[in-house]
Amino acid sequence: MDFPIDRCGGAFYQLHLMRNYLICLFTFCSIASQAQVPEWIWHSNNGAAATNNEDRFFHKTFVAEKKPESAILSIAADDQANIWVNGKKQREVTGWNNSVNLDITKDVKEGTNSIAIHGFSTAGEAAFIAKLTMSFGQKKRSVIVTDTSWKSAIASEKGWEMSDFSPGTNWIAAVGKGKLGVAPWGDVMKVAEATRAEDLTLLPGFKVELLHSAQAGEGTWICMTIDDKGRLIISPQADDLSLWRITLDDKGQISKMETIPAPIRQAMGLLYANESLYANGHGPSGTGLYRLVDKNKNDQFDTNEFEFLKTFKGEGEHGYHAVVEGPDKKIYVMNGNHTKIPDGLSTNSPHKNYDEDFLLPRQWDAGGHAVGILAPGGHVLRTDADGKNWELMLGGFRNTYDFAFNTDGEMFGFDSDMEWEWGMPWYKPTRILHCVSGADFGWRAGSAKWPAYYADGLPAAVNIGIGSPTGVKFGTKSNFPEKYKNALFAMDWSYGRILAVHLKPIGASYSATYENFVKGKPLNVTDLEFGQDGAMYFITGGRGTQSGLYRVSSEGSGTEEIKSRDELAAEKLSMEARKTRRQLEEFHGTTNPHAVETAWPFLKSEDRWLRYAARIAIEAQPVSQWKDRAINEQDIEGGLASLMALARVGGKETQKELLMALKKFPLDSLNETQKLEKLRVIELSFIRQGKPAPELAKVATEKLSAQYPAKTESLNRELCQLLIFLEAPGVVEKTLDLLDKAKTQEEQIHYIFYLRNLKTGWT
Repeated sequence: MDFPIDRCGGAFYQLHLMRNYLICLFTFCSIASQAQVPEWIWHSNNGAAATNNEDRFFHKTFVAEKKPESAILSIAADDQANIWVNGKKQREVTGWNNSVNLDITKDVKEGTNSIAIHGFSTAGEAAFIAKLTMSFGQKKRSVIVTDTSWKSAIASEKGWEMSDFSPGTNWIAAVGKGKLGVAPWGDVMKVAEATRAEDLTLLPGFKVELLHSAQAGEGTWICMTIDDKGRLIISPQADDLSLWRITLDDKGQISKMETIPAPIRQAMGLLYANESLYANGHGPSGTGLYRLVDKNKNDQFDTNEFEFLKTFKGEGEHGYHAVVEGPDKKIYVMNGNHTKIPDGLSTNSPHKNYDEDFLLPRQWDAGGHAVGILAPGGHVLRTDADGKNWELMLGGFRNTYDFAFNTDGEMFGFDSDMEWEWGMPWYKPTRILHCVSGADFGWRAGSAKWPAYYADGLPAAVNIGIGSPTGVKFGTKSNFPEKYKNALFAMDWSYGRILAVHLKPIGASYSATYENFVKGKPLNVTDLEFGQDGAMYFITGGRGTQSGLYRVSSEGSGTEEIKSRDELAAEKLSMEARKTRRQLEEFHGTTNPHAVETAWPFLKSEDRWLRYAARIAIEAQPVSQWKDRAINEQDIEGGLASLMALARVGGKETQKELLMALKKFPLDSLNETQKLEKLRVIELSFIRQGKPAPELAKVATEKLSAQYPAKTESLNRELCQLLIFLEAPGVVEKTLDLLDKAKTQEEQIHYIFYLRNLKTGWT
């Protein structure tokens, strides 16, 4: 029967409906809130005790209002679970003590979806627990959890095919074993939290904020870049997790976090340039450099929108690494020392003629690290935007993870050490390296590492010590005070710190000092970028550790450093020297009729970096054009540098003339640096051109024996190995005497290590 409703009665009726609606809404919200806590569930045994080898099926359907931006399934199983989403099999999960997070975004669709679980228990209590979190943007989320609304069946009774996702007559309600946190399993989905900002130590004048702690399914983060819209793109260290993209608001806070459908995983190098995302990582075509291009202009990098530019054979933490755009708009790629030199490199590459160049037999690492890996070790490659032409630029790194260019257009990296070699004479600390064309920084496997004074290598701008280098970036794009705007920020993973490295131009290179900029415990820093707001954004993670995103901002403008007239004059001279060095580098790897005449005067320079650049330019030219000039050069610096070039690229037939030419520079007339360089030229001749003829070996033995022992450890190191190589009379007694007088463990080991090669001269 219908009732007429007057205006007043209608109002009361509407209030009555609203009241009931609100009661229902609050009740629903309360129930929904409770439902967010997942339960451990299993199939009903009708009160019977659990049996061994229980084999059960579970099923749940749910509706997604639209395609989610991300869908993370967190699941733990006692003992094992196989998962299907809409008929597509996901990875197997075993173990109850920690949940596994699966990114199933690509398999969840708008409308009705289905999750199917095949659970198996070998013995004892059986159960599994799961939570699906879907994000739809604007901070809107939907959560599906395991509870008694799930259906279950006995596998043997169901006869179920995994393609059948509709519950039939054999399905019954699952039984609950207790909510998340219940014994004996505990809280296997505990919310993770990165180290609090309040627990970090910063330099005065800076502030740090923790913007986000990575949660279930977000992974542990190892690499980051920033795109042309100021969004951060982050790579987790996992082959089953997608790249993340984070949008920041005008206050530097996170406004949106989404996955990118690009098929790239475990990228250790990311760069946004040329309207593309370059990614050095795992992908459909294997491991190497990919270029992702948004061809359909949907602001995504879809699974088919990629080009594979270069294969890199080398995995793990010493494999493929950073990708950086240079000031020349070329793409530079860093690879670790376990990465093989790729095929298809230009014959005009600047870095060539490299070899092991160690006189006496090495000791490979006893633990097997890098055994069999030869020069050039870690290296930098350069290519064009399309990845068509590739050059080998420099090498001799152990495992530099990242590098950056300063405002002068100069490249710098942070190389790693071999931590368990600390205390050995060949230990090389973590170090900031000025990465110039054709450089060799002397990393060799095992005991064959070069000392910093070898003139065929280059030294560090500054040694840092023990640590684990990761990301680096200059503060050029920051709004920091001038001192820190010019600093190189270098990250140390193991000691939880970001260093501010202050470079000082000296000649054609730089020296450096450093200080702790940010420090925490733990703070496993992996990468950093500077946002469009001028703040520093850095991430933590790697090796399964907790990830977080932090923001460092300057709290004041600071004061500009006032330089003296002498400092300004020195910087001007250094700028001119760097310009000259770069002009010499144009000849690296290529033949040019003007190279020898242009470069030769700089072989005589007091600046080691100019001499090095000039020698590499000379080595690229035909030996016939400059051999006689090297033999006849009278200048000490020019003569030693040119004869070093001849030892490196001249054939066996040039050895006699080379060694005789060195007589012009008697050791007693040289300073220590020159003495070490002459000894190194002799070593290189013996290494590359072979043991000299007996009459030359006799002369060399007599001349070198007269200098041994010397006054310094470095000279004794080189004289010792040369005389042992030549099997010089009396070298055993002299070396044992030095061993008795040695003041350090490293020096003692040097002498013992070299003497192990000598089979003559012992009492």
